[in-house]
Amino acid sequence: MPDQVQMIPLDAIDPEALTRDRAALDPEALAELVSSIRSQGLRMPVEVYELSAADGPVRYGLISGFRRLAAMRELCALNPARPAIIEARLRTPRSLAEAMAEMVE
Repeated sequence: MPDQVQMIPLDAIDPEALTRDRAALDPEALAELVSSIRSQGLRMPVEVYELSAADGPVRYGLISGFRRLAAMRELCALNPARPAIIEARLRTPRSLAEAMAEMVE
């Protein structure tokens, strides 16, 4: 089955489920991304996988799109009327190692 694209609540995604080498966000670059998404929309969905041991509302681990997810969370914080959801491609890696490889790709 091909990867599915769906709308997922922002708070259902754990951005730290996989160890990242670039977890620091440059505030200026993030502000530029927020501005871009505000004016043009999200151009590419984030990529997530379903967590095997979901904890509360968090059901997905982030594979790619760390900055996009942070920007969408920032937009929702600035505009509480905005739906707190993001377009996400649901991936189905067979293992944690495969999810890590997909993150790097």
